[in-house]
Amino acid sequence: MRMFGTMVVGMMALLSSPALADLPVINEKQVSWQGCEYSLQVQQDSQPHPIYSYNAPFYRVVIQRDGGSSGTCPLPPGTVELGSSFYWPGIAILGNDEGLVVAFTQAPYDRWFGSDYQHIEIRQLDPSTLGSLRTETLWGSSRPVVAGEASIPGGLYLDSLYSIPGMLQVSGRLNGNSISDGLLPGYEANAFPIQQGSHFVAIYYSFFGPVRYRAGLHITP
Repeated sequence: MRMFGTMVVGMMALLSSPALADLPVINEKQVSWQGCEYSLQVQQDSQPHPIYSYNAPFYRVVIQRDGGSSGTCPLPPGTVELGSSFYWPGIAILGNDEGLVVAFTQAPYDRWFGSDYQHIEIRQLDPSTLGSLRTETLWGSSRPVVAGEASIPGGLYLDSLYSIPGMLQVSGRLNGNSISDGLLPGYEANAFPIQQGSHFVAIYYSFFGPVRYRAGLHITP
């Protein structure tokens, strides 16, 4: 167990950016929470490819808040960019009596593995600033059966985000044979042992509480 504090996340500033506002929305999940409408969006952009000399598709994950049709939201409209990816991101959002949570996949570009070794970020959001109160990361990897060989990145694909009082569950598909939380593949402090399976479940107990627990990690057929 270890205590956690408010986390300051790079690339995240409260804004109503014309640049973001002009990008096409290609995926969107919404939730009504405490009188406000929250929309988690994937916006399509492009930028120079990290290796080759052409513009590549680039996806931005954005959270937006507005007053909704009821007009009961006590907070002003706001927009925050949470992350970005060279691979189409999966997204999920939920709001309950304990808080507001989003989950999304991100994939940087790697010259050896391309962009298909995405990981999942789970964030509890501050409803007033849209900043992150807690951030958790899940990684997939292909770990060697033979001792001494190196792990290679795997991929996680987000299917669902689910909560019951005191517990948060993230599930999806796995490309690899192991998952871990918090550290890069190959340096797993809390890794599920090598096992055959194409799906995973990560369970966070007391996710909204003052004490931070490591995830319970499970690989399933």
